[in-house]
This record gives sequence, structure tokens and C-alpha cells, in this order.
Amino acid sequence: MVTQTPSVWEYVPPAPAYVSPPAAHVPPPAPAKPYALPADSGLELIETRHAAPAPSDEPQDTQRPRRVRPPRPAIADEPLEIIETRKESPPAP
Repeated sequence: MVTQTPSVWEYVPPAPAYVSPPAAHVPPPAPAKPYALPADSGLELIETRHAAPAPSDEPQDTQRPRRVRPPRPAIADEPLEIIETRKESPPAP
């Protein structure tokens, strides 16, 4: 923005846009603890992992049957009619 005084032109920079507040302090993640069960609980701890299924030797038929389109609706080959829908007077009792 430029402001004008009687004989001097001076450049005035625009006001700064929104300045975001400094990022909040994020504590480091807690260290991982190994799982432990009491010895007398009678339980057994088992670790599982999700793995991709083993590929099969035989080819699989993964193609679905094609979708059949429904037939198009028949369009009547007749002249159009004009129907008035405006209500001009109440119906006779």
C-alpha cells in the first residue's frame, strides 16, 4: 500500500497475514513394555501376525458373470396432450 503525504511518497508494507501460534510441545512416545502374565494364571501368551495368504498353484476363476442390462422402456408413439393444471374457480358443490 502506498500512502501520500503532501510531497513524499512512502511505501508501507501490508500487514502480515495470520501468524499461527508456535507448535505445542509433543512428548516423546512411551517406551514399549513387553507383555507379561502372572506365572500362576494358567494363560499362555501367543503373538500373531497378519500375513498375506500363500498363493495357490491352481488358477482361480475370479471373473464374475457379466451384468445383463434391463430392456429399455417402450415409448408410446402417440401425440402429446396439453393439460391445464391452473385452478381458476372452486368446483361446484
